[in-house]
Amino acid sequence: MKQTEQRMKTRWILVFLAMLVCFCGWWAVRKEGFFADELYSYGLSNSNYAPFLSWYYNGERAYSGTSAEHIYSREDFMSYVAVQEGQHFDYASVYYNQTQDVHPPVFYFLLHTVCSLFPGSFTKWTGLGLNFALFGGTIAALYALGMEIFEGENSWKKSLFVCALYAFSGEAISNATMIRMYMLLTLFTTVLALLLLVALTKRFLPGKLRQTVLIAPRAKLITIPALAAFIVIAVISPYKSLRYVYHLQPLEALFCGCGFFAVLDTLGQNARKKITQAVCALMLVLAFVLTPERMYIGNRKVNEELEQYSDAQCVSLIGDMTAFTSELPEYLHFKEICAVQDTSSTLLREYCTGESDSMVVFICGRGLWQFVTPGEVEQITQENQASAEEIARLGGYTSVEMLDTQEFSQIWVLKK
Repeated sequence: MKQTEQRMKTRWILVFLAMLVCFCGWWAVRKEGFFADELYSYGLSNSNYAPFLSWYYNGERAYSGTSAEHIYSREDFMSYVAVQEGQHFDYASVYYNQTQDVHPPVFYFLLHTVCSLFPGSFTKWTGLGLNFALFGGTIAALYALGMEIFEGENSWKKSLFVCALYAFSGEAISNATMIRMYMLLTLFTTVLALLLLVALTKRFLPGKLRQTVLIAPRAKLITIPALAAFIVIAVISPYKSLRYVYHLQPLEALFCGCGFFAVLDTLGQNARKKITQAVCALMLVLAFVLTPERMYIGNRKVNEELEQYSDAQCVSLIGDMTAFTSELPEYLHFKEICAVQDTSSTLLREYCTGESDSMVVFICGRGLWQFVTPGEVEQITQENQASAEEIARLGGYTSVEMLDTQEFSQIWVLKK
């Protein structure tokens, strides 16, 4: 009997892992762009003693400083996000970059380690590979946490259900596909919860918590503080974004799972089976249908169009430093980029010789598109068009067309 149960357990765990691999692969392939903070992840990890692009060419050496006006080469941008020859495993540089930023260095050490294995390469797969490893560790810790909480011969089934409840959620894959430190924090949080549960389960269970019917006493020690932390973070976070509470979501899944099974245990066996199957089916369908955050589906098409202009001149009106950095993957299509503050720049006038039949213009920093109203976007677009038309006059271009509106900028194409 035990051997049969063990074989069933092994089979279902393998099925879960296979579905998880398909799920992660599905969204990893569909991720077509980077959030600005993800580019900072690569830059702070791999740029040699230069945490921000503003530090290049004697720009302002400060967090979010102003970049110097300069004609950047493609190699400059690659030097920022990719490990160069002779700079492998240079953790002193990573640490120095973090002394000029605001985050702990552990995640950047890990990302630099992975990128050092692929020098000269800038790809989403180094960051996603690291995050998926951390994602797997988080799920393993959550399973162990469930095994500590649930009792009886079905404890492994309940633990696996809680893992699926977390792993196949949109928030979990948003976390795993966003190349930032939040996935590492999620792993640390889940492991800490496991260690605390083991240490405190027999020492501290307040009487009022024992009286809560739906949630097992052991789970209360972990899930109730997590819910309280969720509320506090929601109040104090600088932006109303779920990424600040990603690390609490395994514990929230545990809380929901405990409540689900407490209710389910009051029903008959046939009803329990049908409800569980329906919930699992719904969970899997939604996992593959609901698009996670920060996927930037559609960016591939924009990059394919930009590739047509790889020999054209390219200008970037820098705006703020975050906006300028956010366009780095698009800059890599061009041999050089003339980065200036505004259309009155002397460097811009010298650069706009009209030798090229076309020119691509990035206008950055005039509004964060996710925070402005449609009316404000229209006004910003009109201002950007006026700037693009002024640059067109400098280079003798007659056609001005907007190629795309990005998260922090707009791209314009000028033609003769």
